[in-house]
Amino acid sequence: MHSAITELHNKGYSISELCRCAGISRQAYYQYRNRNKSENEIKNTKLVDVILEVYEDVEKNNYVKSTPDYVAENILNRDFIANKANKKWVTDVTEFKYGANKKAYLSAIMDLYDNSMVAFKIGHSNNNQLVFDTLEEAIKNNPKAKPLIHSDRGYQYTSYGFKRMLELQGMTQSMSRPGKCIDNCPMESFWVR
Repeated sequence: MHSAITELHNKGYSISELCRCAGISRQAYYQYRNRNKSENEIKNTKLVDVILEVYEDVEKNNYVKSTPDYVAENILNRDFIANKANKKWVTDVTEFKYGANKKAYLSAIMDLYDNSMVAFKIGHSNNNQLVFDTLEEAIKNNPKAKPLIHSDRGYQYTSYGFKRMLELQGMTQSMSRPGKCIDNCPMESFWVR
């Protein structure tokens, strides 16, 4: 909300009027705007910058549906609290549209302990390699980690290749139930922040 107020103010709207419409005081707006940013906010800002840089270099790719090789149980079962780092990770891929029918894809893994990004990759196409590269980066950054890793039932996560990577690392796989995006709520909600 505060970002929207700042953006609209930059287009000529009054801060007072925007705050009134949003139902917040001017003082609250300025306190939020002038606060010290958390480490996660700083990381997220850098992530957005990387996404914007990639926009110019990405080409459109077609999505191909496939039959799952493997489906895991929903072990996470909406228990989104972790009492230590590298105990529970969630992952997903999102699509960004830009320009004339162009797309970029962001694959990310988040630690439920503090909602920090364990790893992320941006690619030209939504494919297995993008997800595999993200997992490889997460393993490289946390070589001893053996978390439960939860995803939706996207074709990358139901592939034998992804399952094999997790097995070799000693990680446990968990998947959302069909059509239940709320089962991966922390990752889904990260995309709309």
